[in-house]
Amino acid sequence: MEEIIKSEAFSIFVNLHKNENLQIRRNIAGTLTLVTHYGNVKHILMLYQMKLFPAFCNLLIKAEKIADKKLLNTILAGIFGVSLKAQEYSCSIFEEFEQCGSIDIFIRLKSHDDENIRILSQGIFVFLMIIMLTDNTCSKRY
Repeated sequence: MEEIIKSEAFSIFVNLHKNENLQIRRNIAGTLTLVTHYGNVKHILMLYQMKLFPAFCNLLIKAEKIADKKLLNTILAGIFGVSLKAQEYSCSIFEEFEQCGSIDIFIRLKSHDDENIRILSQGIFVFLMIIMLTDNTCSKRY
């Protein structure tokens, strides 16, 4: 997993998140989600250090904008995977999500008509609230 994340091809692939092609966006979201699902805290930290979380944010914003439930599910599953494995880096990682406007999207998606999207959004938001209640260095915005 580490070799894949460190590869130049992985960075180039993930940076295609700005592409308007929906299938490319879905593939990128799926790849990031697989890394967060099968990876460990070290792999999550590597993604963070490589500044790849803005790709998650960008994909989430686009998926919400076009109301693509499949893409939303994939991205939220990846972000939920991050929340489960972030451990001591969770505050820094979620501050990055906050800076790009993702927290507001999680809040909106908590009332989505798709049950899976709603559950994932609520899980991410609950995790965020736990971080803020237990770590006084995190933002107190929500």
